Amino acid sequence: MKIIQVLDYFTSGNAVANCAVMYYQMTLKLGIESAVVSRLCDKKKCFVKDCSYLEHIKEDDIVMYHMCIGTPLNESICHYPCRKVLVYHNITPPQMLASYEPVIANACREGLKQLLYMKNYFDVCLAMSEFNKQDLIRYGYPKERITVMPPYRIVEEQYQKEPDKKTLKQYGDGWVNIVFVGRISPNKKQEDLIRIFQYFKTNIHKQSRLILAGGGEGTYYDKLLEYTENLNVKDVIFTHQIPFSQLLAIYRTATVFLCASAHEGFGIPLVEAMYFDIPVIAYDNAAIGDTLNGAGILLKDKNPVLAAKIIERVCTDSAFRMRLVQRQRETVQTLTEEAVFQNYKKWIDALPQLLQKEKQINVCPDPSANPYDVVMVIKAADWELAKRNLKYIKKYLNPKQIKIIASHKIGKLSQPDHTVRFIDEDQLYEGLTLEHVKKILIERQIGISSAGWYFQQFLKLAYAYVCKDDYYLVWDADTIPLRNISMIDAETKKPYFDMKPEYISAYFTSIRNLTGMEKAETESFIAEHMLFRTKIVKQMLAYIEKNASVGGISFFEKIINTLDTVQERTLSEFELYGTYCQYVYPDLYRKRHLRTMRCGKMFLGPQPKQEVLKWVGKTMDTVSFEHPQSVIPQSVKLSESEKFRKKHSVFDLMQRVFVADCLTGSEWLQKEKEALRMDEPWARQPVYLQSEDFRIKMKEQKANGNVKIMIYGSSENAYLCGLIFARRGMQVLFIDKTYNREKIKHFHTYWGFHAFFDRVYGDTLHITTKMPRKIHADFLFFSSSQLQQSMPFDAKPKSTGILLDCQKEEPFSEKQVYSGVDVLINTVLWKKEALLYSGKDSVTELWEDKTAEHTAAALFSGQMKVKAFEDKDDFLNHVRLQADYLAELQVLQDKYGDIL
Repeated sequence: MKIIQVLDYFTSGNAVANCAVMYYQMTLKLGIESAVVSRLCDKKKCFVKDCSYLEHIKEDDIVMYHMCIGTPLNESICHYPCRKVLVYHNITPPQMLASYEPVIANACREGLKQLLYMKNYFDVCLAMSEFNKQDLIRYGYPKERITVMPPYRIVEEQYQKEPDKKTLKQYGDGWVNIVFVGRISPNKKQEDLIRIFQYFKTNIHKQSRLILAGGGEGTYYDKLLEYTENLNVKDVIFTHQIPFSQLLAIYRTATVFLCASAHEGFGIPLVEAMYFDIPVIAYDNAAIGDTLNGAGILLKDKNPVLAAKIIERVCTDSAFRMRLVQRQRETVQTLTEEAVFQNYKKWIDALPQLLQKEKQINVCPDPSANPYDVVMVIKAADWELAKRNLKYIKKYLNPKQIKIIASHKIGKLSQPDHTVRFIDEDQLYEGLTLEHVKKILIERQIGISSAGWYFQQFLKLAYAYVCKDDYYLVWDADTIPLRNISMIDAETKKPYFDMKPEYISAYFTSIRNLTGMEKAETESFIAEHMLFRTKIVKQMLAYIEKNASVGGISFFEKIINTLDTVQERTLSEFELYGTYCQYVYPDLYRKRHLRTMRCGKMFLGPQPKQEVLKWVGKTMDTVSFEHPQSVIPQSVKLSESEKFRKKHSVFDLMQRVFVADCLTGSEWLQKEKEALRMDEPWARQPVYLQSEDFRIKMKEQKANGNVKIMIYGSSENAYLCGLIFARRGMQVLFIDKTYNREKIKHFHTYWGFHAFFDRVYGDTLHITTKMPRKIHADFLFFSSSQLQQSMPFDAKPKSTGILLDCQKEEPFSEKQVYSGVDVLINTVLWKKEALLYSGKDSVTELWEDKTAEHTAAALFSGQMKVKAFEDKDDFLNHVRLQADYLAELQVLQDKYGDIL
């Protein structure tokens, strides 16, 4: 067995290359044969092999592949016949680089796509930090396969080398030296360091300099020079690329190490600074907190005054400085050569067991099968139809296994088959039974005739909690696939949504009440099947369960409690999941249109012969035999005619029947026309585009385009609130002083924001980290802590309303995030009143604070009333009363608008 370090580009002194060499040397120390392989190499290294070395690799060899950017090797490495370990150094978010380094940004963007693809090919992973581990988990890598291992060890003799004497003399003059080491790059945020230094030098310590050690030229560097000049700040030193001896001299003369990076996968200079007993002050972004491991000073708020004051204390308070240094030394001890070697040895010793465990997990009945199961939820009456369908599903869908969720009675009737597994519907999810669903429907005074229909939907969603794969394919038992159908695009590796033209308004009333989300796609997600992403289904159900404005505890109880009590069947699990994905993960799926014959029973009869199905398969991808359909004898007779089938397609058959009915006015097709119109060729455009609901929505969106909303907050609920507003056409400016792309990557709403960044849905959403001096917004939303600390005193908004919520852990109440958003906005709009909701006692504390008092006075300018609530129920009751008031006020406004 050999352990081979593989990387795309070996650059001398680069952190990734150094990590590969470190693992290579430690592997040799353990007595295991090893090598370093690179596609490209900047200098000829005798021990670095090219990729031809991998042509002779064996099955028991282990490749440790170092990934940090997009490259062709990311995909080709997946197909070597050996065991593979992903060493993940993290990928810089491309949006951080797009404006200044577009080529690298595109490579990073491609790398993130490849990271998603690679997860099915790597047995285990090494993450350089806990932050990197969470990144992998978010991309679908199982957490039990990931081990955190630092990419760096402190080699004492390297740092004991002689520093450059000229540099020692240059900077060892008694001035305060604020140092940062890292290449000049937008994600390192050198502009923030300059801003902090400007305040420090101007107001605290004039004999100080900022040393930015690291290479890098280009647009961003030019902007930094321009920024420094505009601030009129002196003694900002860009060292560019320097020899290691000069870097040692800078470390030895440094007073403080200051880091403002927005993204770091580990951050080796942080460790180097701690080794040289330099107090570290850093913003708590990405992996920085993991690397410091409780040492240094982590800043949550990018406030230059606060950072400058902390630097002052480090410079003047020797006891405080010594405590910092002592704690940093403890962290350094965890990264010595011996400590890192012992951790690596422990991992290597456990590696065979990890690889064997993964091998057992990945066993699949058929290696050529698609990487998902087909799940069919059926009732007793469907069993014969489903049983007939099994051979077609095995042949054309090629799943790992077929899971049939049904009554235990059907399981007893079936014959054992290793490719088919039965799951008792009453044992799938705790508390989810048909009887319990009926009981809740009765309590809500909803008829139980649709109880089985809802029950099947809940079972399809609940399967996510027992699914061990990334995806599962729900397939209707009455639908037969007639061709090979893959649910994952071979080129992009993206799953498919198969779209339909239909539209049922009542479904979206339920979805709006559950999630606050509107219809986001002109077509429908209601096909005869859907490929669910397991993780996303669980996220969506957890999100529904957090909706405190709807009764119930479990997801299915909350769904039932949002259903219309008059209409039957007012929810589609496919529309719910598709809409959620459109908001939160809009780029995950590709959309396509299969040729589906939904009215198979009507045109072909309940049990057409195999030669008829083969004939239909020449034109259609699937055919369905739904129970309510009535059989058209004339059509069945034509389909059974071999002479007709030779001359005509099934399209011709349907069109002939349809036209004949239009001409003769026969009754036997009238009630089936709507079902027909859902299929080609008559469905020329989605039904939704023809609906009154669509016209109303377009009118509202046009009106909303003039509404400007400013949201000032940092919680995931706040982000989702902004997302919902933007999707409704409003102009949203989101201000989050702690914002970075890495932060919101961990939010469910990340990909929804990603779509707005890429202008998929238009230019209605913007995010900034800075509060504008002049506010031009119709509505403001922000939390009190941010109000106190960051709101400029001279900001006098023209806004008609300000909604405040002081709860730090939950800046926006559930009522606002879900269906009550519009009510709260209108409350502010009509009443000219700012609602303040806080936890117990904090209202008093807020107004006792003079800063907050002056800020509030400046904001409100005497034009608004402030109503404070210490109790959440009182706050929500007030909102409900306001909603009633608004309804009455709207009537008056309509009748007597001019007078009012």
